[in-house]
Amino acid sequence: MQTKVLIRSLNFDKHYQHWLVNQKEEILNIFNELMSSELLGEDNDYFSISKTSSQTTLCLNDNSLPIDTFSFLMDYFFTVLTQNKYYKYMSDERVEPSKSEALLSIYRHYLKPDVPYEETIKNNAYLLFGNITIEHRFNNNTNMLGITCNYYSQKQYDSFEKLMEILLKQTV
Repeated sequence: MQTKVLIRSLNFDKHYQHWLVNQKEEILNIFNELMSSELLGEDNDYFSISKTSSQTTLCLNDNSLPIDTFSFLMDYFFTVLTQNKYYKYMSDERVEPSKSEALLSIYRHYLKPDVPYEETIKNNAYLLFGNITIEHRFNNNTNMLGITCNYYSQKQYDSFEKLMEILLKQTV
């Protein structure tokens, strides 16, 4: 389970640029529909949002989509966040065993709010959406995209729904 820096190949970048032009809008529309259904309380077997006092997690499992689709979506969300007061803390990849006995590849972007230090030490500092992890887990049996917002106590955050609104705007 060795972790290494996530580096995208030139071939990946070429396919990502094609996806941005030709498929991004369709995938974001699907994501928007799933998000709306979840917020309306409609059950969906492959899309869920869970909330606790310390984090909110969105999970989308869809083995019918090509694996690259979630990697492209992950990088797209990363780009949107870096244009909205977030900075990359790290991006990594690793491989680990899974329940299905097939190795599971995990790609991850971890972002932090770009808020001045003076603001973060104030008691009720506003920290955007918290620290955000965007993770893509995949193998032959699994294709999952996760977005997790982690919160610190005694701080103020914008809603997860507002974050999703920003991510699903279809700009960039």
